[in-house]
Amino acid sequence: MVVAEGALFRGPNGSSEGSAGTMVSTGLAERTGHETRLTVLGHIQRGGTPTACDRLLATNFGVAAIQAVHSKAFGTVVSVVDEEVDLVSLDEVAAGACEVPATLLEVASRLTVG
Repeated sequence: MVVAEGALFRGPNGSSEGSAGTMVSTGLAERTGHETRLTVLGHIQRGGTPTACDRLLATNFGVAAIQAVHSKAFGTVVSVVDEEVDLVSLDEVAAGACEVPATLLEVASRLTVG
């Protein structure tokens, strides 16, 4: 679920009842019985200056998301699959953990901390 940062939930009388993101998160948890987590993306984005790769990835994700809407590919999430931006079904995402590619594990094993 995506809610605009700073969006407010308006009650029946038009008064603000709080953050729309909090209301959506709480409502989903109550209705589904599943834990929900609210993430304010702006806080994550402000963690550092984006690189050119960050900007390109975000642009490619945005384009893929719009294309998914236009093609009515609902029930999918934009992902990177084999180094390409692609759509993955939510059923596949919910099916379990994804293995880290061996090439990334190899690179990570050569990194030193400190």
